[in-house]
Amino acid sequence: MTLVYLACGWLIGIALAKHAAAVWWQWLIMAGVALAALIIARRHETWRTAFACLLLLFLGAARYSAAVPHFDEHDLAAYNDQGFVTIEGMIADAPDRRDTYAMLRVRAEKLIGDEGETPVEGLVLVEAPVGGSYRYGDPVRVRGELISPPELDTFSYRDYLARQGVYSLMRYAQVEVSGDRQGNPIRAALLDFREQARIEIARLLPDPQASLLAGILLGIETGISADVREAFNATGATHVIAISGSNMVILAGLIQSVCLRLIKKPRVVAAITIAGVLGYAVFVGGDAAVMRAAIMTTLGLVATQLYRQTFGLASLSFSALLMTAINPLVVWDVGFQLSFLATLGLILYVEPLQNWLEKGLLRVFSESTAQQVVALVSDAFVVTVAAQITTTPIMAYTFERFSLVSLPVNFLIIPAQTPLMVLGGIGVLAGLIFQPLGQIFAWGSWVFLTWTLWVVRMFARLPNASLVVEGISPEAVWGIYLIMLAVTVTAQLPDERRQKLREWINQAFSVKVIGGAGAICAVLVWIAAFQVPDGMLNVTTIDAGDAPVVLVETPSGRQVLIDAGGSGRKLSTALGDSLPFWDRRIDLLIVTQTSRSHVEGLPALLERYQFDAVMAPITLEGSSADPYLAPMISEGVPVVMARPGMPVSVGDGVTLMIVDAPYEAAAEDESPQPVSVLISYGQMNLLLPGEGIDEAALIRSPGVSGATILVTGRSTAGEEFLAAVDPQIVVWASGEAVAGPESTAQVYRPGEEGIVQIRSDGGQVWIRER
Repeated sequence: MTLVYLACGWLIGIALAKHAAAVWWQWLIMAGVALAALIIARRHETWRTAFACLLLLFLGAARYSAAVPHFDEHDLAAYNDQGFVTIEGMIADAPDRRDTYAMLRVRAEKLIGDEGETPVEGLVLVEAPVGGSYRYGDPVRVRGELISPPELDTFSYRDYLARQGVYSLMRYAQVEVSGDRQGNPIRAALLDFREQARIEIARLLPDPQASLLAGILLGIETGISADVREAFNATGATHVIAISGSNMVILAGLIQSVCLRLIKKPRVVAAITIAGVLGYAVFVGGDAAVMRAAIMTTLGLVATQLYRQTFGLASLSFSALLMTAINPLVVWDVGFQLSFLATLGLILYVEPLQNWLEKGLLRVFSESTAQQVVALVSDAFVVTVAAQITTTPIMAYTFERFSLVSLPVNFLIIPAQTPLMVLGGIGVLAGLIFQPLGQIFAWGSWVFLTWTLWVVRMFARLPNASLVVEGISPEAVWGIYLIMLAVTVTAQLPDERRQKLREWINQAFSVKVIGGAGAICAVLVWIAAFQVPDGMLNVTTIDAGDAPVVLVETPSGRQVLIDAGGSGRKLSTALGDSLPFWDRRIDLLIVTQTSRSHVEGLPALLERYQFDAVMAPITLEGSSADPYLAPMISEGVPVVMARPGMPVSVGDGVTLMIVDAPYEAAAEDESPQPVSVLISYGQMNLLLPGEGIDEAALIRSPGVSGATILVTGRSTAGEEFLAAVDPQIVVWASGEAVAGPESTAQVYRPGEEGIVQIRSDGGQVWIRER
C-alpha cells in the first residue's frame, strides 16, 4: 500500500499546485525540508510513510509548476492574436480528417511575419483543406491567422489542447508540403500502416460497421457519424469505441498464444508481447487511456515473469505516477479520469460483486452451477457494474447526462467485443495480403458489429434512455467519492476491526440521533422531489421595491433573473421560496436599467447566490449600478452588453430576445436605452417592456404585437399601447393599476406576498397570485 499512499500524495500535490501561487523552485525547497524530515524519521514506520507522502506531494507540485508554460519570443504562442503569419514546420502526428477539413498538428520551427523570420518552438493545430495529401513527418509551410484556442460556454477548448501541448490555433489555413518527409521513421511506418489498415477496413465493410471497427481497432473515431456516436453516448456504451484495457488484454493474449506455439522460451514470449502492447499503444495514438492500459498490461506481464502476483492498486498507482510525471496536465483529461476510475472500480468491486452474486445464486442452484453462471455473466454484467460504480459521478458531472439503459446494453454487447476484435483484426491483416481471404474474416466481424449497432440504436430510441443531469457541483462529486471510499474501506476491514468501529459509532451516535438524522434526510429528499424542474417554463414576478423583478426558469432548471429590485430582503425571501433549497447558482442576470432602483437588492443576493454572467444596457463602469455589480465583476463574472435585436438562447427551446426599440431620449438625458425583453417558448410570447421605454417605438418592434402575456411594473399603460400589443393576459408586477377600459385581457396583480407565478408548457398558460 505504500506506493498507493505515495501516488495519492503526488496527485494531491499536482492538484494543489494548480491553485497555489508558488513556483517550482519554492516547491523544491519544501520538498528538501520533507526529505530531511524523512531521513530523520526513517526508523519510525508511520512517520516515515507520512514524510514520504509529503515529499511526493511537494515534488508533484513542483512538476506541475515546471510544466506550466511561460512564453517568450521564441515560443509560437507568444505571437497569438497578432494577425496573419506564415509558419514553417513539420506535421507532428497523423492527420485528423473530417468531412470538410483536416486537422494537422504542426511543430513550428520558423515564423515569418512582417518583421522577418523568427526561430520558434511550439505546436499549432492547423485547419487545412480536406483535399490535400498530408502525412506525419511532412515539412509544411502554412499561412493563416494565428489565434489562441477559444473558451466555449460549456467546454474549455483551450485547456483541452493545452493538455496536449497545443497553445495555438490556425483556421482556414493555406498549407503547402515543402520538402521530403522527416520525423521518426519507426513512427512514420506505424502511422502509415494504420492508415492502410483504415483504408482496408473501408474496402472490406460498409458503414457504419467500417467506421465502428476503425474506432475499436485503430482508435480512429472521426468516421463515426454523429447519430451513431449519440446513440453510444445515450446508452453509456462509448467505452466500446475507445481503445481501453480490454483491447490490450485481448491483444496480449493473442500475441502470447501465437508466440508460445513458435517459441518455447517464456521470457522471450513475454518480451515480444510487451513490445507488441507498447507498439500498439503508439500505433493507435497513445492517448491517456491507452497508455494507462498499456502500462498496466506491461506490469502484469513483468510480474508473471518474476513469479509475483500483481497488486491492482499498486499497478494503477504506478501507471498514474508515470503518466503524470511525463505530463501532469493529464490529471484533468476526462479520458484519463474515466480510464483510471473504471480500472479502480474493477480492482475494488469485481470480486465482492462476484461473491455477492454467487451467494444469491447458491440459494437456487448448486455450487458448480452458481460458479458457472457467475463466470458466464462476469465480463458482461459484473465488470460493467463495477466500472459504473466509480465512473458514474464523474460522467454525470462532465457530460451532464446519465444512461438508464447502460446495464442491459453492456450485458448484450460486451460478449461480442472479443470475437469482433479478433475477426476484424485478422480480416484486416489478411486483407492487406490477399483481400478475398480478409473478406471472409471481415464478414464474420460484420455480424458482431451489426449486433452491437442494433442493440445500441434500439435502446437509444427508448424514452428517457438518457437523463439530463445539470447543476452538479465539483464539491458534490468529491463528497460522493469520499463517501464511496469510506464505505469501501469499512467493508474491507477485518471483522474484528469492523466490530470495534461499529461499537464506536454506537457509542458516539445514539439511536435517537441516527433516527433523527434519517428522518431529516427523508424529509429533505421528499421536499427535493417537489422542487426539481417540472418540465415547464416558470416565470415568477416579484414586487421587490420600485422596480419589479422577474425570475425565469427553463423546463430543465436554468435560471435567468431580470433586475434585482430595490429591496434585497423581499427579493431574497421570494427567491428562497421559488428556487430549490440546494440551488445557489443563477445562470444570468439581466439589468434592464442602470438606475439604483433596479440593482439595490443585489448585495443581499450576492451573499447567497453566484451568477454565471451579467447582461446590461451599457458598459457598467461609472454608472449608478457599478458599485452594486463591482463585487461580481471583480470575481471574473463576464459582462455582456445587451444590444437591440440580440437573441439569448437559454436552452430547452426558450429564447430571450432583447427587443429592438429605438429610444428617443431628451438631449439632457444621458441614460442608456432601457432593455425590453421578449420571452418565447412554443406558442407563448411574454413581453417585459423596459421602464420608461417609448411606447410608440416599442410597438413598431418585431414580435411585440400579439404577445400572449404582458408583464409590466408601470402604474399606467396607454390604451394605444395595450391595443397594439393586444395581450391575452396582463400581469402588473407592482402597483395597483388595471388595464385600460378597451383591453379584453385578463388582469393579474400580486397578492400579499407580492408574487405572480406563470407556468407554461409552450401552449397552455397557468397563473397563480400570492
